[in-house]
Amino acid sequence: MTNIAAEKVFLAGVVRHPTKLFEYIEYLDEDDFHHTATCMTFEALRSLVVDKEAEKVTKAKLVAEAKALGHQNFLSATKNGEWLDELIAEEVTTNELDAHFMEVKRQSLKSKYLDSFSELRDYLSTTDDPLSIMIGKVENDVVSKVNILDKGEHAIQDMREGFQEFLESLAEDPGHMGLDIGYPLWQERIGQIRNGTITFIVGTTGSGKSQFGMKAAVIAARKGIPVLYLDSELSKHDQWVRMAAMLAKVPSEYVETGFVYLNESHLRDNGVTDQTKIDEIIAYGRRLRDPRLWEAVQKMPIFYQSISGLTVPDVIPHMRRWLLTHVKPDRETRAAQCLIVYDYIKLSMTTEISRGVLAEWQQHGLHVSHLHDFANRYNIPIIGFGQTNNELDEGIRCVAGGKRISENVDSVSYFKRKTDAERANDSSGTHMAKIFKSRYGRGLWGGYINFNADLRFGEFTELDLGSVRPPETDEEEDDDDDN
Repeated sequence: MTNIAAEKVFLAGVVRHPTKLFEYIEYLDEDDFHHTATCMTFEALRSLVVDKEAEKVTKAKLVAEAKALGHQNFLSATKNGEWLDELIAEEVTTNELDAHFMEVKRQSLKSKYLDSFSELRDYLSTTDDPLSIMIGKVENDVVSKVNILDKGEHAIQDMREGFQEFLESLAEDPGHMGLDIGYPLWQERIGQIRNGTITFIVGTTGSGKSQFGMKAAVIAARKGIPVLYLDSELSKHDQWVRMAAMLAKVPSEYVETGFVYLNESHLRDNGVTDQTKIDEIIAYGRRLRDPRLWEAVQKMPIFYQSISGLTVPDVIPHMRRWLLTHVKPDRETRAAQCLIVYDYIKLSMTTEISRGVLAEWQQHGLHVSHLHDFANRYNIPIIGFGQTNNELDEGIRCVAGGKRISENVDSVSYFKRKTDAERANDSSGTHMAKIFKSRYGRGLWGGYINFNADLRFGEFTELDLGSVRPPETDEEEDDDDDN
């Protein structure tokens, strides 16, 4: 069973909309294409778009890539390129592309089903196997074909199979539960920054939560772990300033003004007259010009994307493209393969909200649910950030989105600068972290962890558990309005 026309239109759609291939690539391989030209073209497209990140596909690129993959007969298979000209000229919308993907997969599954049934017919006509073995053989063959489209992710599985091997394999990496970013007390209480989870942190404007996110990104990238920083508020230049301040331990204001690159005479010309401050800036400048800094940055696989004005469903395709291009995730590993920092999850006006179909809190919950499904599907950790409500109080109610967010993330921490009264009660640290939810850790109900935060450098130092404990709050506090 084949539909060569559908295969050709699908490939034409990918040529026109290359990034859409990332939505289909997990479900397709060359065996799904049943014509020499479509099979070779798919392989060339996959290599160009997924492996080489080509943003535009041309006839010349396809021919060169196909030949590089060993298909020396590619031009003859495509009628000296005439077939490719037709393919590239085809107008295909994204909706049509989705429909033709389903048709290609439908025909491929039909073909595989027929092959399986033909093999089963031959088996059943000749077998002397007992009834139990015969039933098992038939069911296994059929089920293996049923799972082709979803790669078995949603198949019912026998929990006995692999149980012992899995437990014994945990000893191969003892103690490994998540990504270490240098805050052992907080990490233990939230249950670690694990693969397949969202670690959610909320804070008020100016509390340092965004710098906390960039610091986590820098720490992970310095370990050689690929990091994607999604930024809804600042710019790449702003984040470069913060990175430089963190890596060189130079106040960000001196980096941003460029003072660290000026000599004493130029500093005085720019209004810096205090000798002590001049000496300080010059000393900081030596740190920033240290060649070891540039060497360290070149080894850091950290990526940036502005997501201003985008909702979570808008951002997920970009996340998927980066992940499948730069990480190629392993769904079985316990080691952190990458880190995505989402700063921050906020609600943009959508058609559903403007029409009154969904309340804001419902849409917020759906968006965070999509993000959690993404983390779980690809077995990766995400650190997400959010804001507090205008009217703060203790407990989950201070989280914008409230209980709907908490239902779809794996831990919720509230990071805040201490008030004068809080510092008078407990002088340890400038900031505190409260933990309102922890799916895997033991939490910190009613207490907090002290931090020292020097936001000039984006430096965060975990200190100890707070010495003043307010009365415990109910983690499952009723929050039906989710304001």
